[in-house]
Amino acid sequence: MKLTDQSKWVDHTYVRPNDTDINGIASASAILGYLQDAAYNQHFYCGPSLDSLRESGRAYILSRIAMRLIKPLYACDKIDVESWACPSSGFSLYRCADIVKDGEPVVQLSSIWALADIETRRLCKVDELTLGFGEDKPIDPRVPIRFVIPPDLPLNKNGTHTVTYSDADINGHMHNTVYPNMLCNYLPKQSQETNEEIADSGFTIHRDSRPALTGKRVSALSISFITEARIGEKVDIYCGKDTNGIYYFRTKHTEKPDIKAGIEARMEITDI
Repeated sequence: MKLTDQSKWVDHTYVRPNDTDINGIASASAILGYLQDAAYNQHFYCGPSLDSLRESGRAYILSRIAMRLIKPLYACDKIDVESWACPSSGFSLYRCADIVKDGEPVVQLSSIWALADIETRRLCKVDELTLGFGEDKPIDPRVPIRFVIPPDLPLNKNGTHTVTYSDADINGHMHNTVYPNMLCNYLPKQSQETNEEIADSGFTIHRDSRPALTGKRVSALSISFITEARIGEKVDIYCGKDTNGIYYFRTKHTEKPDIKAGIEARMEITDI
């Protein structure tokens, strides 16, 4: 069977040890990276590649994602990463993906993209794009891809992040896959313990530096990408937690506070 006859792309791969966090599990950014790599590979091998789109003056823009992380993944776990285009219309391109381990889905993703003219920023209609592969049915990860931050929820400024070389993609903007870990960096720290230091997984964390995800993991994540963050820009991260234990985020451009939010996000956390 030719690659172009397949609607679903599958990467047979494994969890890289350097993609794991303080708990020894793959981070949310690493998992999103595996899913986006599979989409990239489908375009690269079946066409049109992202480079050829760029040469024609067009590029994909990610609008929204909804990702459910059903089970944690550990170093060297063998996984199948699947990605496929879904029926689309108008200006929105729908793509789904999942990660399968031992025959069972452990991650599910739904995403919405747009294709834009790089020079004019004009959005292109779906029928202006010819794909070298087919489509398949969408999946529902049971995580809201559209959400509203509760208007009465106070969001506290938890820090400021400067976009640097290690954050950026080929366009000089913060890469989509960087956002999950950046948000995790600015979650409120866990409550201080009575002991000066606490042991976790064989190493010691000072009580003032205990990350929110110590012994926990991201189980659901929705992000709405509104405006891009470029290299050198500073981004303020605001965060609040509702009565159901769900975290909401909004980022703002530090030096341009009147600009719309950079991103808005909804995150669920659970014990490992």
